Amino acid sequence: MASSSVWLIVRPCLIAVFRQVEQVKKEAIKNSVRVSELLVNVVNGCVQEAFIYEKRIEFETRALATSVARFGKQTDQWLAASHGINTDLKEIGDFENWIKTMEYDCKRINDAICNIYQE
Repeated sequence: MASSSVWLIVRPCLIAVFRQVEQVKKEAIKNSVRVSELLVNVVNGCVQEAFIYEKRIEFETRALATSVARFGKQTDQWLAASHGINTDLKEIGDFENWIKTMEYDCKRINDAICNIYQE
């Protein structure tokens, strides 16, 4: 009998403890769900930010590639123009040498004619 009377006294306390445990358990689950949602939101925010940065980098990369291509074409044009100028300068130098040769030849011919005339 003593055992059943102890049980009658302890039973309501155990039921109250179990109810509290269940309530604390429910609150813990609720809080863990909330923490999980917050973590997911933070991670999603970081992923979204990384995606935005990736798009910016892609845009800047395309713009840079376009600029490089434009500068490459411009460089090729400058190289072609400078090659043309170099060719023209060579031709001017060749013409100048030809003129000097002709002048020298004309002087020699003139000197020869003068020598022939004086004799």
